[in-house]
Amino acid sequence: MVMGKARWSIIVVAVLLSLGATIVKAGDCSVASVKGSFGFVEQGTALQPTPRLYANSGIVTLDGTGLLLGKFTLNVGGVSASGTLTGTYTVDPDCTYSLQFTTSLGAVLHQVGTFTGEGIFQEAHYIYTDNLVVTGTAKKISSAKGNDR
Repeated sequence: MVMGKARWSIIVVAVLLSLGATIVKAGDCSVASVKGSFGFVEQGTALQPTPRLYANSGIVTLDGTGLLLGKFTLNVGGVSASGTLTGTYTVDPDCTYSLQFTTSLGAVLHQVGTFTGEGIFQEAHYIYTDNLVVTGTAKKISSAKGNDR
């Protein structure tokens, strides 16, 4: 009986690993290969003026030419606010990226991270390089047109 469970575990792991085979290879990334809308969620600590818990969620759209726009709702230290953002992004061939954006609340922020996956499985994992100790994940949102790949 134990051996049967072990075999199923191996099969499940093999299937999961094969699904991960669509990860973009280094050298395949560019601004043009990273476009579309992404839903994101972030959490961490805002450091200024005093350390406070930080959480943020929203949608950002990358246009494939280096421009981005989005909307968000955040909570810093128990105070919520919503707004929009606009900015620019660059993507290196090894799938690392950097972006800068300005929010409608007046903040200018910088982010660095890595893209993985492709099509609807594309996502970004990132950190901020400003006065935030914040990490986040952004996942591709399927378009109604079905041209996510």
